[in-house]
Amino acid sequence: MANIYMAKSRREYVAEYCDKIRSGSLEYSKLREELKLRIMDPEDIEIIVNRVDRDLHRMEVADAEKSKGKLMFLGGLIVTILGVGLTLLTYFGVIDLGDQFIIAYGPALGGLGIAAVGMLKMNR
Repeated sequence: MANIYMAKSRREYVAEYCDKIRSGSLEYSKLREELKLRIMDPEDIEIIVNRVDRDLHRMEVADAEKSKGKLMFLGGLIVTILGVGLTLLTYFGVIDLGDQFIIAYGPALGGLGIAAVGMLKMNR
């Protein structure tokens, strides 16, 4: 049950403290102490701390997925460039194969696919 001294809703407190912790202006270990200073019920403090913990965890997972997506995107581009580069090098005779050349469509298309999945992960 909300305390009559609560000037904000629990959701507003959760958002405020998530921002403070992520920005580094508040340590997670000091969260309970700061909430106690606001003269809150122990029940409200427990709920807010649990929700802040949950939201911080979700944000960390989302950040990790974006980072993984960026790596996939860059890796896909590198593989695509290598495939197109090999095709062009053999076509123009820089890598001499006589009358033949290599069309490296597997790495080119596979790299584009990996880059597309990486881009999707970055934009979630």
